[in-house]
Amino acid sequence: MPRLSAIHCEPLQALLDQQRFTPRDTLLRDIARAEQLASEIRPEVEYPEDWIAYRITAYRPDLDAPALVPGRALLSDLSALVEHLCEAAQLCADDLPVDAFSIESLASRWRVARKTIERYRRRGLVARRWRDPAGLARLAFAPNVVAAFERTHQSLLQRAGAFSRIDDQEADALAQSAARALAAAPNATMTGLVDTLAQQSGRSAPAVRRVLDETGPSIPGVTAPKRGAPHLSRGIERRIARAVAFGIRPGLIAERYGCTRLTVHRVAVREQARQLKRLCATLPSGDDGLDVDVLDHPIVAHAPPISPILDPRQLADAVATDPPADAPEERALMTGHRALLERAAAVGHGIDPARPNQRLCDRALTDLRWALRLRARAIEMQRSLILRTIESRTGLSWHHLASAAAVQLHLVATRAATDAIARFDPRRGGRLAAPVSIAANRALAGIVQELTLARPLRSAQQRFVLASPLDHLASWQSSVEPHRHLPDIIGCLQDTDAALLAMRYALPPAAAPIHPRTITEVAQTFGVTPARIIGAERRARRAIRTRLA
Repeated sequence: MPRLSAIHCEPLQALLDQQRFTPRDTLLRDIARAEQLASEIRPEVEYPEDWIAYRITAYRPDLDAPALVPGRALLSDLSALVEHLCEAAQLCADDLPVDAFSIESLASRWRVARKTIERYRRRGLVARRWRDPAGLARLAFAPNVVAAFERTHQSLLQRAGAFSRIDDQEADALAQSAARALAAAPNATMTGLVDTLAQQSGRSAPAVRRVLDETGPSIPGVTAPKRGAPHLSRGIERRIARAVAFGIRPGLIAERYGCTRLTVHRVAVREQARQLKRLCATLPSGDDGLDVDVLDHPIVAHAPPISPILDPRQLADAVATDPPADAPEERALMTGHRALLERAAAVGHGIDPARPNQRLCDRALTDLRWALRLRARAIEMQRSLILRTIESRTGLSWHHLASAAAVQLHLVATRAATDAIARFDPRRGGRLAAPVSIAANRALAGIVQELTLARPLRSAQQRFVLASPLDHLASWQSSVEPHRHLPDIIGCLQDTDAALLAMRYALPPAAAPIHPRTITEVAQTFGVTPARIIGAERRARRAIRTRLA
């Protein structure tokens, strides 16, 4: 059963959240429009967020400052968006177009592997997700989607279809040719030999070199060159990075994959850089950088974790005593939020995934964690407005709403407010309340008619818990935040490890001002090496894994 693809593009994730209660027929039309859109997107062009929403839903949202989405990022996530829409619509075989292609039939048509089809999906090949009578999820490709992809990627498909692997017979022929060439020219270099054989065979030089590396010791005069580490495929590199993130010791990983500990570290950094570069493609960027001195403002520099109130009665009581948001503090908060996002985006755009700078990657990831803390603080400052908007839209007091309706309305309004906060640019002026109120009102307008709002008379209000507003701060939140169980186990770690991680991730009992910090900053503060902090993170992951086992 294929796993649901993740959406990394924040505007697409926001669009998906808004379709949560859309009727099934409308979802089917959205799916068809998204498939059509994929064939028209160009990777090098940037597209405004409201235009994307209009092309998919036939509704253009009125956004004050629509984000620009790179075409490459949009193409990469359109198939994932359609998958989620299909899952919401609960597609079955009857909903598929006539003569739809499965992954197997499409791979056979193009003479490529299944993994190649998966890579093409990140280029705009949109798949529909449906379930068979047994409940298993499968993927299908509409004929018009396949035809459009063939038109726009003709040369790519021709090259892929002509590709073939070197079989044993061809490998033996290359080995014999190498032996004859060395007999004729004993002083020939390995590089020259590989280039000659590549030209003669029509194969790439790396492919020929791999054959000689494997067969070299059995050929007189051919010796495989010594290398510091074996060639690692992208799949193995991803598995190594996941193992590192899981807290497995680098020595064990190196032994498992036949490489060095240094190679394990470099692979993990490269994977982190690739992920960061994809993430930063969805972040806002400004031509005129914001003043980073605002990061020293107390409301920005002191960003402790927020503990949201999830009990509806307690939330109403807290909102009743909330003071009005202070305009200068709000402006400083949102300026710091935007400055951190733009600084991270600038780093991400300049990263070379082949040779990433680990310190710069860590700086960008730390800035994003810090920005999420400020975003959470901004949501807390707007919680009174969110409740008032719900009451205004429904015409009912918060205490008189039915339990299920209150939970759903609060979730929808909070997510819409979060999206408005994420897009807010303080350079344009104005207060945060206006875009938050507009976004929440529009989001609520689409679902108010579908819910039973008032609880029955003489019916005791059931106890219920609101969804945490901190779980959906950004589509890329899980990529930058520490494990959610880290605050729970930090007290069980060694004192030094606990102090290092508390400062790094701005967790109690770190000293104020408390905000996320880079590995270098923590190392300088405690007078330890960066490796010591990385080791503390690894031990914390193992402790979490042990607790969850």
